[in-house]
Amino acid sequence: MQKVLMVLAASVFSLVANGAVADFEMCWSNVSTRNYDKAYDYCKEAAEQGNATAQGVLGFFYSSGLGVERDDATAFYWYKLSAEQGNDGAQLALGTMYSSGRGVKQDDSKAFYFYKLSADQGNAYAQLNVGISYAEGSGVLQNYAEARSWFLLSALAGNMHAQFRLGQSYALGEGVEKSNKDAVRWYKRSAKQGDAQSQLNLGVIYASGDGILQNNTVAHMWFNIAAANGDANAIEYRNRISESMTNEQIAEAQSRAQRCMSSNYTDC
Repeated sequence: MQKVLMVLAASVFSLVANGAVADFEMCWSNVSTRNYDKAYDYCKEAAEQGNATAQGVLGFFYSSGLGVERDDATAFYWYKLSAEQGNDGAQLALGTMYSSGRGVKQDDSKAFYFYKLSADQGNAYAQLNVGISYAEGSGVLQNYAEARSWFLLSALAGNMHAQFRLGQSYALGEGVEKSNKDAVRWYKRSAKQGDAQSQLNLGVIYASGDGILQNNTVAHMWFNIAAANGDANAIEYRNRISESMTNEQIAEAQSRAQRCMSSNYTDC
């Protein structure tokens, strides 16, 4: 089952955002300067004293091999201790480990359980994964309406992957009335954060004119941007739509794509 999962590094940021106690300050100070060997010693001491944040960071060290040899089973151990104290970042990390089968037997039901614990605390990455679980029926009964609700929570928090999935929900009419106008609205939010899939889908909708004003120039622009961001399918779409455009229209589309990317997506 394919999921858009947060990278484990983001778990650390979530864990640290919960606030660190004095015993953890030297740990995080060394993490911030990428002195992972020193950080490990300080974090381990704080973790053994019961500091939930340090336990979560220690789990990250073991899962990523920073400052210590990678050991997924030990990573799971420390994440679990942190999660049991209510740390949403550690709960999310446990969900990813159960989903992938890293350090523990693969179990989608348990993955969903920990995603939900984290999501209920407002973790946007976990909310995305709860939505995906509902959309795919992974570890829980498939329910498009529930999926859409969780995508919305995560999307409103700024998660570009959730914004893409919400746009997809509207485009397909899954859990909500089909609306390409609303799909475009959410795809744009995601696309302006650099998501190539959303950029490609914007191009497809503008090229088709289904539910919005058809515009080959705008479609070409988004295909071009998606291709520049690594979407191989976008190259074919861009080349195909170019066949129905004049040289002047193509030049305008290319200029708009350049302006869009140069402005970091503020002028698209």
